Amino acid sequence: MNRKDLYRSFNEVDDDILERSEIAYDKAGIKKPFRWKRFVTIAACIALCMGTVLTAEATGGSVSNLLAPLFGFAQTEIVDEIGKPIGVSDSADGYIITADAVIGDRYNVAVVYTLKREDGQAITDKLYFEDWKTNMIGNTSGSGSFYSVVDENNPNEISFIESWSASTPLFGRYVTATFSNLSIYREGEDGTVIAEGPWELHYTLRYKDSTISVPAKKINVTDDAGKEYQINKILLSTIGLHIQGIIFDPVWGQEDMLDHFKVSIRKVDGTVIDMQNASKGYSFAQNDTSADIRFEAMFPQPILTSEIEAVIVCGMEVPVP
Repeated sequence: MNRKDLYRSFNEVDDDILERSEIAYDKAGIKKPFRWKRFVTIAACIALCMGTVLTAEATGGSVSNLLAPLFGFAQTEIVDEIGKPIGVSDSADGYIITADAVIGDRYNVAVVYTLKREDGQAITDKLYFEDWKTNMIGNTSGSGSFYSVVDENNPNEISFIESWSASTPLFGRYVTATFSNLSIYREGEDGTVIAEGPWELHYTLRYKDSTISVPAKKINVTDDAGKEYQINKILLSTIGLHIQGIIFDPVWGQEDMLDHFKVSIRKVDGTVIDMQNASKGYSFAQNDTSADIRFEAMFPQPILTSEIEAVIVCGMEVPVP
């Protein structure tokens, strides 16, 4: 039995069992019948951003250093505890790309990649990949982002951050990430390809899942547009959250239907953090009078769950035990 066969053997494990296990090898490999009549994913495209700059001094342990392009050098102890190194590389056309480290929870994950020249020379241009694709074993949907980070103190490399928020558990998925057509970015002009590649990396999403369940069975809330929801599940971790529920009387085809579904968290010290960069999706039930909804989001910085006092959903506060 190889690694992929092992993942397939977990196909029948129920999600509730995964919630009780840190070794949450996901139900991957065999596509099960899709139980929803129709499905819509909001913001399902990968977004590309350029120009983020990292200027903080390197401190902390090795994992937090590898993940510094994602979080800076804040909360290094948390990052060192739950993040894991990957360390797989591929080279082509004089450039080498490495998957450095991963951090995640049950439904959210982020991977940091590093691009270097094989001759060790500095990278002086703004570079990006015109084409990239990430394949995972199993059927999933959600949203993600892919952007570059430049360290002013290290001109020999560029970091890229790829993150996903998914509708099904991510831990244990086998990933193939393919990059091609490395190009120079010039504002207002088409990019110039300097290396075609491709570069292909294979790795497994393994990290410490700090997800906990927040009691939230059949909590009724109303958004500021008057839409009514029933919240059935809230999962919280040190890096993000996941919510499942129902929207009543939905309108099929209305792409902005969940725009007014607002979520934030309040820390013990009173700080409120809005979950703005979230993945939202819904699926209609058989009679189309209600729709199952989901909401996933990552925090801008890791936060211990013990420091979170409440999750606020459409103005309703749900205490964190």
